[in-house]
Parts: sequence; structure tokens; C-alpha cells
Amino acid sequence: MLLVRKITLAKWEGEGIPAGGIPADEVTVDMRTSSNSLSLWRCEIGAEEEAALAMAAASGRIDIAWFPDEGLQAQGLVLENTDGNAPVVDLVKQHVDAKRLDYSRLGQLAILVHNAIATGNFKRLPNR
Repeated sequence: MLLVRKITLAKWEGEGIPAGGIPADEVTVDMRTSSNSLSLWRCEIGAEEEAALAMAAASGRIDIAWFPDEGLQAQGLVLENTDGNAPVVDLVKQHVDAKRLDYSRLGQLAILVHNAIATGNFKRLPNR
């Protein structure tokens, strides 16, 4: 399984940030938490657009990045299945929250998103 997070792709490129660095703006914008939890969507490998559909807004394009969910528990990250706010009823149960996040664990998730982008595991879906 993969975990998918909506991102702002242009900001992860981090103009002026040393190679391999993670821009602070992205940690504070795309990794914004609520109640120490981060909203993610689960999907099968190759079904990233299905997760994007679950996140789709009424207008504008959507950027997503994805990474395997394997090994997250070993890193101390807790995933909890929660109903997502999705316009497609069949996708509501694909939502998951990364819970009990602190500075270190949020940083681990930011590294996963950064590495996903660096290895080409991202996509921009245009407004149709």
C-alpha cells in the first residue's frame, strides 16, 4: 500500500535551499497538522489518481506525492483509519491519519515526501 499526501510541488523545489534540504515553508504549509495528526490517503500501487480524486477540490489543479506505508510503525509513526471528507463515497474509508506527531515524527514524514518527489513519485493533475 501507498500513502498519498496533497502537496504544493513548486514549493518543495526550495529555491536557495542546499541540495537535499527540505524547505521550511513546506514543513509549515504542506505538513500542517491538526490535533498532532496529519491527513493522508491510502491506495494501491498504481492507483494514486484514485487518492487524488478523494482529495480533489472544486477547482484548480492538485499535486500529490506518495510513499510506501511499510516501516512507518517501526519509526514510531502511528496510523489510524478515519473517514475522509471525499466527494466519492467509495473512497471515504481510504483515509488515514498519522497520529501523535511531534517535531521529530513530522520531520520523518517530511523526509518521506521529499524523497518521494526526488525519486519521481509525484504527479500534477490538471483541472479538467
